[in-house]
Amino acid sequence: MALVTEVVPLQTTLPRAEFRWDFDTEILSGKLLGGDTAPKSEGVIEMGGPGGSFVSLGLAGPTMIGLEVVVWPESRSVAELVPPASTQQGQLYIYPDAQERTTGVVELKVPLGCEQSSDKSIIHIVVGDSRTVESITVADNLLAEVDGQGHLAGFWLIDVPPFPEAGPHR
Repeated sequence: MALVTEVVPLQTTLPRAEFRWDFDTEILSGKLLGGDTAPKSEGVIEMGGPGGSFVSLGLAGPTMIGLEVVVWPESRSVAELVPPASTQQGQLYIYPDAQERTTGVVELKVPLGCEQSSDKSIIHIVVGDSRTVESITVADNLLAEVDGQGHLAGFWLIDVPPFPEAGPHR
């Protein structure tokens, strides 16, 4: 099943994506703050890939308000990884089926892939098979990729903070 997307023009400023690592679980969470984003999640789309990889999208109605990389897909390091130029910006609406509102949890099996810059500050999550995509700015440091049929094809996470080092109490 493909995730259908719709890009809606912003009514206010572009939100900011705040990325945080959980030291114990290695989960990377991103929350969209400000802009037109709604404050609380009403639905979740869980994308499960091969090898147990798992990416979760938080939604308020159809609007994407966050994402979590819970179990990392097979990743490769790319020394000079550079995000693509964005062709537009806006809120990203995501539907598990054409124009269906998401409440509760929707689980999907979909191929997931990942490439990271050598310092891991740029992460590209690929959803599904490789194809021609358009990049949309959905937050100041988060791009979504959408294919020619309007299906979600991936994300670019930019300016991801470094994974926290073990502190004196660990």
